[in-house]
Amino acid sequence: MAKSPELIETMVAMTGETKAAVSVALSRLRKSGLIPVGGRGPYAIDMDAAAAMRLLIALCASVSLEADSATKAVERFEDLPSRPPRVFPDEAGDEATSIVMLLDELGEEHTVGDALKQIIDAAKRNELFTYLEGATGKRKKAFRHPDTRGYLSVQFMLPIPQVRIEHQFSGWLRKTWIYGHDAIEFEQYNRTCLAQGLGDRARLVTVSEATIEAIGRTLAG
Repeated sequence: MAKSPELIETMVAMTGETKAAVSVALSRLRKSGLIPVGGRGPYAIDMDAAAAMRLLIALCASVSLEADSATKAVERFEDLPSRPPRVFPDEAGDEATSIVMLLDELGEEHTVGDALKQIIDAAKRNELFTYLEGATGKRKKAFRHPDTRGYLSVQFMLPIPQVRIEHQFSGWLRKTWIYGHDAIEFEQYNRTCLAQGLGDRARLVTVSEATIEAIGRTLAG
């Protein structure tokens, strides 16, 4: 299991934030009780998927110049509710429903926090690109060819809290989950922000599977 220094180093490498910024965000989350507080050195608390999830949200969904932005980002985003996933291609039909992807396992009523913990834990087990086969109930690697595994992306949309997670594997089945009380396409964001008195400052932050995999490897130790 990883301690906070290892998780900080991974977040610095994968997000481009400075070590000082990541350390401050983690410290603020600890003070708010969102990440466990432990001792130093060998007595430090192990970081788990929940801690990594909250730190990732704090770094990707904070509003600049806002007081205690790390804590407020987690409060706004972690509990955003899921919406039924969109499936592509449309003609996937029964074959799509017979393949249970990672987020399908959570059911339709889950949150952003649930989803991020699910994929971080899967990355920790080296199972980010796996699925359950409906016919057999067995977990399989999502490869049709050795060099084709697909992709995963997490997009944080600000200042109106919304998250989009898109997962595709083997160049075939793609599912998109939207989290938020209203599903707003990014192209409409500026207009919606203006209409709600939030100004013309739409922001999109994208996290790829490389970051999720790096966090998983760090937690695995």
